[in-house]
Order: sequence, then structure tokens, then C-alpha cells
Amino acid sequence: MFNASGDRDIEAFYSAISPWSSSYKRIGISILSIRVDTEWFIYSGRISLGTLPIQTRVFDAENVFAITYEEHVDPSQVRGFLAKIIKEGLTFGARHIKFRAPETGNGIFSTHFVPYDGGSSMPVRNVLLRIFGAKFDQHENKESLSWQVMASSQPYGSFSELLGDFNLIDPGNLGGIIEVTGNVPCIVNRDESHLVEGKATITINALEGLDQNKLRIGLQIFGRGATERRSLSADGFKWESNGPIKSGSCNFDAPSASIVRIFLSYAGEIQNHTWIEDFTASPNVRRIIHQTFDPGFELLSSMLQKPPERRQDSREFEAAVGWLFWMLGFSPIAWSASKRLTDAPDLVMQSDDGTILVLEATIGTLRVENKLPNLIERTQRIRSTLERVGQHFRVLPILCTALEDDSIAADLDHAQSLGVGVISSSVLEAYARRTMQNPNSNSIVSEILSALENWQNRQQVLDGGTF
Repeated sequence: MFNASGDRDIEAFYSAISPWSSSYKRIGISILSIRVDTEWFIYSGRISLGTLPIQTRVFDAENVFAITYEEHVDPSQVRGFLAKIIKEGLTFGARHIKFRAPETGNGIFSTHFVPYDGGSSMPVRNVLLRIFGAKFDQHENKESLSWQVMASSQPYGSFSELLGDFNLIDPGNLGGIIEVTGNVPCIVNRDESHLVEGKATITINALEGLDQNKLRIGLQIFGRGATERRSLSADGFKWESNGPIKSGSCNFDAPSASIVRIFLSYAGEIQNHTWIEDFTASPNVRRIIHQTFDPGFELLSSMLQKPPERRQDSREFEAAVGWLFWMLGFSPIAWSASKRLTDAPDLVMQSDDGTILVLEATIGTLRVENKLPNLIERTQRIRSTLERVGQHFRVLPILCTALEDDSIAADLDHAQSLGVGVISSSVLEAYARRTMQNPNSNSIVSEILSALENWQNRQQVLDGGTF
């Protein structure tokens, strides 16, 4: 089924998850399939190792079928279980669904192994294996499929909306892909972790089969003018079992700290990193200034996260983005407030290293009101102006949206293919937490560039390139 390159990717995937694979007793499966003539084939699938309990969901139309469900397996049999899906497919009642081998390359499935899904800047480590089968070239135009899902007894507005609702991807817009995800076996429970007046509590959740003696917590404790680094072993935690997971918690002193960064590792491999904050003790002078008039940070949070209801919300969102980036260390200028500068971008800001971000903010999708083409054109005008006067700065176009990642999935690839960095509401939420630290605009720029590079590397694989 696989050539030598594919076999190497598969071995690398299983090697990466081997330290904690014994905890993978529950597998989550999501499949969307299409009927071609009289046979059913997987258009997109996701197999998640190490999930929490999943409720079965089904979408059933004449030529489109989707399902999400869970399987309980012996961890030692996971590899054989996955291989059987690729080789033989899945059966649901009278419907047998196969994963179709490519027509080129002698029917050999291609693969792509990603040790960190989304890059090391992401707070959660997910080990990812992508397996590519035959493309559905006849469905490059999704209109006929969209009509079918609109007319079903469980209507969706489009085929892409159905994919997103079942947490599936279509990176090449032609299907024929299965993702296998080795989920983190442990994670920091932010809802139960907190920092108040120098007293910290950390709670972690772990899959029941995990060896808690191999867990370790690394800490960066940011005080006023100094950073302390230390670690805690999980054997000092108090543990409780709760069905498929177990929870452990500990308390420690963090005097004068405004924020603690937590690094959760298992068997020496990082799994999750996050922050807990004392919102009354930030060392960030810019945030302190803002909190003079917005003490609980509630106004800014609502402007960034409130579901938009009217045109005024768009203006408030643009303003809030400018405030946020100022607190992150950028020097912004906002043109959107003036009706006489309609051909200018909403915001332009500069980082400490000189990088210029040209930013369009939207409360809708990435293509609404021609935001994307306008951003490209305005970015190029700024580059040309700087070049004419002999100024050489890196200029990056950025689209910032109030929508969640799932809501912009259909436009995300297109924007990134044009070299546009995309900031969604979840990224804005993470940025808001980072205002608890001293400003570091260069770090933000580096992460935006890394995200674009990760997309370009993935696209090389989809276009037939190799690593």
C-alpha cells in the first residue's frame, strides 16, 4: 500500500507516540464519504487516538454519508486497526466504504508526517500522519454536493459546512485524505488552574492508562524584573480518578508573580504549554495604563469576542485590535476611523525589529467586502512607497477576524497561499493573555512567519513535492 517514503512516515508516527501509546484505549473516528456510481469511498476522514467519550452522530443523504463515533481497542492493536481501515475500509449497515488508492503511482498511498501539528508555537502537541488517496476530480466544483446537503433532512448551507461540522479537512479541495492524530495524553486544565496573590494551583488531566510517574511540570515564574525557572514532579500531586481520565493538582508559592508559564511533559516529551495569570499584577506598563480605564479588561474582551450584531461592532473590533497590539509592543496607526481614507488599510503597525504589519480587521469571513484583495493591493502600495525612498523593511499583510477557526476554514488556504497571515478569535484570545507579560512584538512576528512557513511546507506535499 505504501512506498519506502510512506513506510518511513508511518514508522516515524508510531515511534513519536510510542512513549504514551499504551493510554490510547479509545479511538474517535469521523468519516465523510461520497457515492461514486454504486460504490462508497472516503472523501475525508479523521482518526483520533486517545479521545474522551464521543457521542455518535450521523449525516445520511442519497450520495453523501458522514459519521462520528468511537471504538474501544486494545492499545497494542491500534496499528492493525488503522491498517485495516486503509486496506479494507469500514462497514455501516449495508454500506461498505473504502479508501480509494491513487490511480497514479501504481496505486501507492502517499503520506506526510507532522511531529507537531501547527508547529512548536502551538500550545498543544498533536502528532499527525496524513494519508493521501485518490482525488475526487469530478467534484472540484462542490455545487452539486452542496445542493444535496441543502436538500437533506439535516440541511447544511454547503458541503464545506458539513465537513467543518464533522471536524474534517479538505486541504486540496479534492478530498482523498485521512488524518491520523495522536492526541496529547495529558493537558493542563486551565479552568481549574489559577494564580492569586502569589499562590498558584495547577491541575492536570491525564488519560487513565498513563504512568503518572513520567509526568513533569516545568515552570517559568515571571515576577517584577526577574524570571524564576523550576520544575515539579507529578508524584507530588494529589490524584483522583474520573472514568476515562484522572486529575492531579498541586499548590505552590509564586511570590510577586504576575504570570506563570506551565510546560507539561511526559517521558521527556513536551505535551502542552500554557499560562496562568494574576490579572492584578501585570508587569506590562501598557496593560496597566489600559486597565486604568478598563480595570477588569472586560471592555476589551467583549469588543474582541462579542458576536457582532451591527456595523458599529465592526468599528469597535478594529479599535480593540489596535489597542491589543499596542499592549503587545507594536506601534500602531489606525486609519479606519476616518471616512476620508477609504483606500487605506484599517491598521498599520511596526514591531521592535522594524517589521511592518498591514492589517485588515473583519467581523465576518476573510473575503467579505473585498477585504482580502484590498489587503494585498494596499500592502503592495506600502512596499512600493518604501522601496522608492530607499527604505527596506519586511511588510506583512494580516487579516484579523472575530470568527473562530472553523468558520474561516474554507478561506484560510486561499489567504495563506497569497502570503497573508490570518489571526482568528482564538489567536486574539491567546494574545490577550500575553499582555500579562512584558511586551514582545518580535515574538509575535516570528510566530506569524512560522505559521506561513508551515502552510507552505504542507502545500509542497499536496502539490507533489517532497521533504
